[in-house]
Amino acid sequence: MNARATAKLMSKYLNQPVVVENKDAAGGITAMTDLVRQKPDGYNLQFAGDGLFSIQPILQKNLGYKQDNFDFLVGTTAATP
Repeated sequence: MNARATAKLMSKYLNQPVVVENKDAAGGITAMTDLVRQKPDGYNLQFAGDGLFSIQPILQKNLGYKQDNFDFLVGTTAATP
């Protein structure tokens, strides 16, 4: 839900559509691996939880990505019920 709300605001301020594509599987690891394989063109963004950079590297040695592969735009967001 946070990604879709962010995309809506981005569309408004960029005056162009921002499309959210959900990628299921492996708790976000699949999406991160796909993103790191793409050409860095400034058009692909990842809305990811911090566990992909804090916990997963400890649990799995060969993730297919490292934190150094990414440039970060924003820090942390949170949602409460």
